[in-house]
Amino acid sequence: MGSMACRELLASAWTDVQPMITRPATVGALNQLWAATCPIDQAKELGGKYVVPFQDVGISRPDLEQEEKWQELWDWCEAQGRKHA
Repeated sequence: MGSMACRELLASAWTDVQPMITRPATVGALNQLWAATCPIDQAKELGGKYVVPFQDVGISRPDLEQEEKWQELWDWCEAQGRKHA
């Protein structure tokens, strides 16, 4: 198989696979818009959770579940704010 035929085969395969693993840029903000405008009772349940496309709650990394990491990040953000205020 020549290199041109190989490229054509890969391009054809990518055309078939791409829609299964990517989303168009036009829908990129839909998840954030949904989370920002959902009803209050639903928003209260989402507070602090990891929202993934589309309108679903995902599983965050285990290290993000540790309260001491949250406090460390909060303290760092506060320090940066004081430095640049």
